Amino acid sequence: MGKTPQRVVDLLRMEIPAKISRNQFCIKTGINQNSIDKYMAGITEPTQASLEKLANYFRVPVNWLRNDPNEKSTRRDAVEDSTLHMKVLCDTIALYKLIPKEYIYSVDYLSQLLLVDTSNIMTFHGPNIDKETEDDLHKLMITLDSLITSEWGDE
Repeated sequence: MGKTPQRVVDLLRMEIPAKISRNQFCIKTGINQNSIDKYMAGITEPTQASLEKLANYFRVPVNWLRNDPNEKSTRRDAVEDSTLHMKVLCDTIALYKLIPKEYIYSVDYLSQLLLVDTSNIMTFHGPNIDKETEDDLHKLMITLDSLITSEWGDE
């Protein structure tokens, strides 16, 4: 039995109890409290199922959680993540046209998180993202960033 990857320990310690109670975290992830306690203490290696649940909750790749230099992003992962991020970026850009002015700050905040998340995905997948997809993601990120900037500047 191995140790908990340091990234998992760090993420859990930042999240519990500062942002969410342990009980609520366990309910949201479907991981039992005993396992979470062991992961936070760094004494047990999470199962693949637990890593997938944690990756889903924190919106990061399982490989990143493992921090295993031998495990690389796959082309399939890159395509799936890039496609998803392009759709979410497009949907968020469209949202700016629909949202009432009084709610724009919430959209700005979520948009900033999305930009960071997309940048992290692009860094993680690196060479597995083809040039055209990378260019499309950059264009969408620039468009979204300009919407954030213009909306903040209107106030």
